[in-house]
Amino acid sequence: MAKSKQELSSNDRKILDVLIENARQTSIEISEKTGLSRQTVQKTISKLEREHVIWEYKPVVDLRRIGKKIFIILIRSTFKLTKEKTLEILPISSKAMEEQVGINLIYTGFTHGYFHWVVIFAAENIIQVNKIMRRWKSKYSEFIVDFQILEELMPIRLCGALNPDYNKEMNDIL
Repeated sequence: MAKSKQELSSNDRKILDVLIENARQTSIEISEKTGLSRQTVQKTISKLEREHVIWEYKPVVDLRRIGKKIFIILIRSTFKLTKEKTLEILPISSKAMEEQVGINLIYTGFTHGYFHWVVIFAAENIIQVNKIMRRWKSKYSEFIVDFQILEELMPIRLCGALNPDYNKEMNDIL
């Protein structure tokens, strides 16, 4: 079941909007953009971190520039997959992916529709992706009914940031 929506104050929303745009800003810069005092900004950010509204701060990296590609795996599971089994499988699968050289897990989540799981990660090539899926299909055959592998051609937005090379890359694709 999804967590209930967090009640946010107008100050919370102002600060989050600025952080989503760029999380590396100082509290002084955020203060100037929101019209709030530096102390209010710092207290609000600490509160949002404690309440897990803000999980972490990470850079937006163009993984292609370091020899990686983004892959998306859509997985259709059976109804035999219980909450308990999911809690057992996810950490093992995530750890196995992260231990494999050249793999960076970016996102995993549940969805409604034909496919029930989405797994997004960076890998050097499709060979690594196929190895992962063969391993998962073999190990979890009673739960995996179908899957699709997608390879990203070009990121348009990543973590809210517009790809700075969007126009050039779009011209190359189209």
